[in-house]
Amino acid sequence: MHSIDYTYEENNRTLDVEIQYSLVLYSPAKLTADPYYSSPADGGYCEDFNFKVTSATIYNDEGNVVKDTFTKTELQQFTKEFEKIFEDDVRLQKCIIEQCVII
Repeated sequence: MHSIDYTYEENNRTLDVEIQYSLVLYSPAKLTADPYYSSPADGGYCEDFNFKVTSATIYNDEGNVVKDTFTKTELQQFTKEFEKIFEDDVRLQKCIIEQCVII
């Protein structure tokens, strides 16, 4: 299991998220046919994402901090919100997956 830290900003709110994931490697390719139809020689993809919001900050419209201390329950709620955002936002998925594969 690997992990990265990710900061998500939206709607006057910043969430610091710890993301744990498994990296599944591709098997090396055996070229027995046209390379166009063969598997990649190396690389991998990420799966089994687990999210945990470790801290959060809420700002007002002027950029001043309104609240930056939250209960465990509130952070768990932020985690559920982030999971939903991740499921629905293809751009966010690509951004996080690219960071995971680099490691």
